[in-house]
Amino acid sequence: MKKILVLVMLACSILGSAKQYYCKGINFEYKKKSYPHEVISKNGTFIEFAEGSIEKIFVQHWTPEKYLLNYVDKMMEHSNNSRRQNRVKYMTEVQDGSVNNYPCKFVDFKYKDFYRRVYCFVIDDEMFIIKIDGLKVGNEIKMNTFIKKLKIVDTFEYIPE
Repeated sequence: MKKILVLVMLACSILGSAKQYYCKGINFEYKKKSYPHEVISKNGTFIEFAEGSIEKIFVQHWTPEKYLLNYVDKMMEHSNNSRRQNRVKYMTEVQDGSVNNYPCKFVDFKYKDFYRRVYCFVIDDEMFIIKIDGLKVGNEIKMNTFIKKLKIVDTFEYIPE
């Protein structure tokens, strides 16, 4: 009986735990079965996963707030030119927050079928943009819960190479 209990606990810990992921100084835990896909270019690093992406770019004169305001303008322009079901229904102002104790700015977008949160912050002249899409997430509280379950934001760490 003890052997069965130990095997069940071991299986649960392996299946329930998040995987550690590392690429070009970006380290985080990812709690899904699929594995992130990375693209490294001269402009920076782009890591795509099922629920969103992480982008690392070199910046000189952009601030997180300026980047997000520019991003909001582009999203609203895109939204106005798209079909009704793909339009932004609600958007927050640029807010202060944190990504694993790094101060950041973020914006929330509410679409018909999903909720998107975009984080932006600078570490060592590198700008990081984390976009997370929550399907079937109806409000900010559910989005916060979804982000905590995903673990990316809480475990994000920059380790310069």
